[in-house]
Amino acid sequence: MIQVAWQIVMSLRDAPTDENPQCTQQGTDTDMSTVRGKKEMTRVRSQRRSIAIAGLAALVASGVLGSASARACALDNKPSLSANGRLVRINQQYPRTDAEVAHWTYFVVPGAYHVGQGVALTENRQEVAQTLLPSVMLRPWRWELGDGAVAYGWSVKHVYAHPGQYMVTADCYNPGDGKWYNFDKATLTVTR
Repeated sequence: MIQVAWQIVMSLRDAPTDENPQCTQQGTDTDMSTVRGKKEMTRVRSQRRSIAIAGLAALVASGVLGSASARACALDNKPSLSANGRLVRINQQYPRTDAEVAHWTYFVVPGAYHVGQGVALTENRQEVAQTLLPSVMLRPWRWELGDGAVAYGWSVKHVYAHPGQYMVTADCYNPGDGKWYNFDKATLTVTR
């Protein structure tokens, strides 16, 4: 099942949009170079994206992906998380095993930070507001910082004590059921 989920996520990532034409259609059914005209190209892209989104939604709804964080910025290629003012970018390294998939994030923070260096994390609230319900935008985020630390706020600052790769997640609080839900995550690298 994880391979099916992975194929769907990758088909979303590789589906270019008019806003983000640099994405490529590697390994897809239709070679985009054979599609004639912008209208036809837009139709093919839209169809692929719709199929992939429907498949991913079905997997999330069935519980196959558990608490999947397939947030809309991952679907529309518009990152919203930044660290020290650096906006995350799409991860170009692809997992090859189920174990790698478990620790893989769609976004990565560019560059590396040093042990002892403060890292200021924030989400672009205007971007996030286009995705999340207004009711979950009322309470500041919960940040899980990958080293066991948790912080609360629209923006937080954290200092890492050890080198490594950390999965940073931003969670929103749903007052309807009283639970926190992950809506964004990225990998951050800390060196000595």
